[in-house]
Amino acid sequence: MQIQVAVSDLSYKWAGCKRCFWAKYREGWREPKGIFPGVFHTLDKIQREYWQGKLAAEVCPTLPRIVLQAQKQKIKSQPIQFGPVAIVLSGEMDVYGTDGRQTVILDNKVTGKLDQEKVDIYSQTLRAYAYCKAYPEEGDPWPPARHLGLVGLIPRKLNARGILEVEQIFLPIHPDGFLPFMAEVARLLAGPKPPAKEKCGWCSLRER
Repeated sequence: MQIQVAVSDLSYKWAGCKRCFWAKYREGWREPKGIFPGVFHTLDKIQREYWQGKLAAEVCPTLPRIVLQAQKQKIKSQPIQFGPVAIVLSGEMDVYGTDGRQTVILDNKVTGKLDQEKVDIYSQTLRAYAYCKAYPEEGDPWPPARHLGLVGLIPRKLNARGILEVEQIFLPIHPDGFLPFMAEVARLLAGPKPPAKEKCGWCSLRER
């Protein structure tokens, strides 16, 4: 059995209700799309335009001097085999770069705060992007990414001239631990329907 998993689902969807996660990939269920305010798309675009062509070391001095690309790039991995289940990962990267020896992959977040909780939520998505580039479905592989992180754009206040002041924060993500995590995802998808998360509204609505 081969299942294509969206990298973006390895954050909040995985951390949420496991029955909903299972139902998406085993039964084809899709929850209705929510409303995503256009201002976030605008701020994300501004943030990516700012980093285009800059050095990773300008994000954080501990990062290598690699030129960053910040145009959305679709990615897809080779199948990852876990017993009877093969997982194929697909998604879009935000900010990335390689010099043929080192790889940097960053994820932009427009958020009210950036802390360890956000790192925990998004760490596997960054590791999944790194895996897709190291083991691509097609094209040349990149060196394994050892430099991963979240770049948070945090609105702070309107100054006296009415200009929005923002703070930019970088939080690194450790690159290890991806395949054991994906083995857990594969076990869930290969198994029977898991229990619903307590008070999951989607499960209640879907299974009436």
